[in-house]
Amino acid sequence: DYFEERGLRVWMDINCLGRAGVLHDIVHGLKNTKLVIACVSDEYTQSEVCRNEFLFAKNTLRLPVVLGIFGIGDKWRTTEVGMCSLTCPQVNFQFENPSAFEDIYNHIHSNLPKRLASAKDTSVNAITKPGTEETTTAAYQELFELTQRKFLRVTSGFAETMNARAYPRLFALDFMGDKERSAQELARIEMATQMNTQRQQQDEQENTERDLEAERQRDEELLREQQEAKATADGDSKEKETVKEKVKTLCIRVLCENEENWHTAGNPFEITEKIVIQNSALYLSRMMLLLKQSDLPLEMLTSDEGEIELQKLTEIANSMTMEVKDSYGYLRRCVMDCDLEEKYSGLKQCLMPSGKVLWLCEEHQNQPRVILVTGSMAGGYNRPQAEEKSEIMKALVKLNERIANNELPPPTIKVPSIESVRRLSTEKQSQ
Repeated sequence: DYFEERGLRVWMDINCLGRAGVLHDIVHGLKNTKLVIACVSDEYTQSEVCRNEFLFAKNTLRLPVVLGIFGIGDKWRTTEVGMCSLTCPQVNFQFENPSAFEDIYNHIHSNLPKRLASAKDTSVNAITKPGTEETTTAAYQELFELTQRKFLRVTSGFAETMNARAYPRLFALDFMGDKERSAQELARIEMATQMNTQRQQQDEQENTERDLEAERQRDEELLREQQEAKATADGDSKEKETVKEKVKTLCIRVLCENEENWHTAGNPFEITEKIVIQNSALYLSRMMLLLKQSDLPLEMLTSDEGEIELQKLTEIANSMTMEVKDSYGYLRRCVMDCDLEEKYSGLKQCLMPSGKVLWLCEEHQNQPRVILVTGSMAGGYNRPQAEEKSEIMKALVKLNERIANNELPPPTIKVPSIESVRRLSTEKQSQ
């Protein structure tokens, strides 16, 4: 209000966000800003969004920055924000300072770029508007990819601390589609198919009867579904929506870590227990906040039901006392336990030209200069170790059998007795 009363137009991120996503609104606001007033404190530098906003304005857009110092600490001076703001004018609000706002106002006037004449300004704006929009889009993409890389780096650190086999690292919360099958269901179907095949080989007649019974049950189920569908069709649209809401099922989707755009891979993992959401809320709330700025077509991010579910997720996360690392580790173990056949959602570890190792889908594995890491091709890293251990055990068993049967040849080196060794040692000492 102080600055607006003096004829300055003020844009504040806390008041102007939410129209097109946090990151996009910040980029759009900064692109239309002549000067930035950063309200810096220790808490400010601990926020990843605030840090990225400051560095984007200072280093990428090269906007003039005036610091307003708040809080009670000065640890922020030793951070990246503090290092980049050494040349910025500062006004201290940590102590009583009646002239603080006037000082900032003077810094604004001394650092604002010179305005163009109105006619010329209008002409330039008319000419450069398309280019400005393209620059804004590119700047937004740059900021989003920077945040995405930092998130993956932190998540990778969490994954490395887990005592578990190599496994994909990115997971998102979503709704299962109406006709979509979960990875657990497909695994159960495959196991049932294998069991049926074995039983068929043992007793063809019994298997035939079972098939007939299964076919009869399927016919009954189909008839029941048709009757339910007909009954539902007779109801009004509101009843249909109510039925649809009841059958929505939460699931976890594994993401391909392609650097340009993360996307879902493989079949989802159905969430069957509420405890999974509760213990994973801290990680999932942060992941979904990041994905909300992307173009990932998740129903959780585009539907009203998803918005309600994300609000619940945030409330649960705020009430939890566990660390984000523990929340992530719990979710990752749950997904690994559900992946009974170790399909890894079709992802494999790949060495990128930058030296990073990412979990990529089949499409992105075939990109130029991407090298497939051998360790993730055949069921993880534990299986070769288990086979090696088995071979060692077999060799030890054979060795014990040969010892028991006196099949080993006599030693080729004669081992001296204890008395001779002692006598030799005594002679050396006397010399």
